[in-house]
Amino acid sequence: MLLVGKVALITGAAQGIGLAIAERFAAEGATVALCDMNLAGLEKLIERLPPSQRPHSAHRLDVGDPEAVGTVVAAIIQQHAHIDILVNNAGIFIRRWLLDIAESEWDQMHRINTKGPFLLTQAVGKHMVKRGEGGKIINIGSISGQIVQEGKTHYSTSKAALIHFSLCMAVELGPFGINVNVVCPGPTDTPQIAPALPEDYLKRHSIPLGRLARPEDHANAALFLASSASDHITGQVLNVDGGELATRIRPGSRLGSQTTLDTLPTSAPAPPESQV
Repeated sequence: MLLVGKVALITGAAQGIGLAIAERFAAEGATVALCDMNLAGLEKLIERLPPSQRPHSAHRLDVGDPEAVGTVVAAIIQQHAHIDILVNNAGIFIRRWLLDIAESEWDQMHRINTKGPFLLTQAVGKHMVKRGEGGKIINIGSISGQIVQEGKTHYSTSKAALIHFSLCMAVELGPFGINVNVVCPGPTDTPQIAPALPEDYLKRHSIPLGRLARPEDHANAALFLASSASDHITGQVLNVDGGELATRIRPGSRLGSQTTLDTLPTSAPAPPESQV
């Protein structure tokens, strides 16, 4: 029970990695304040979470809306008295070749993946500083923010920005006892964010541990960074990718050498906000 008495605000908690983090934190005794656009999904999740010192709560939140962020954070503080842990997990992903990215898609990608963590960090960070008892901030990045991949320009740059933003956060908030770290997932076995053909992915890429990540792998990493076991760790990027980033073998381009504007693969619709 590593998080007894702690209150954790988790964005994008209705499914995938955010859901796994909520379950793991609650199992370790935390009270979780769950945020997502999918309020019904959050309410179903709360029904199966173990009880905590304070009741868990669900909040519909568009992380890119400054007014909504301020209102929800204030409501959580009023209901739970304090926030000890912030997990910026909400994010969107859509694959698109550089020359086909619409301006609106670029703006929305950065609005959710980069601006959202900025707004939440400001709102929660001010509360943590004023309270004077430190805190833990965990940002969910991606190994895509550290490498170049075809068809992911707007996604990769949003995650790269989040990683660098986290380092800036760690420096500025460190004197107040606030730890800031990043968990960077590799390809993860969920319906929303797994490669279309996981077996094909494993053939084309070298993952030393031999499998895709599971949401629970990222939840365990987040638990470590949220617990007292990481009290002297800040400004770090923890890659949970089975070792893929260490090898990064790519025998051939996904798009192919004969790619033209007319032969580019069609992009899938953008998933819900809670995806990473």
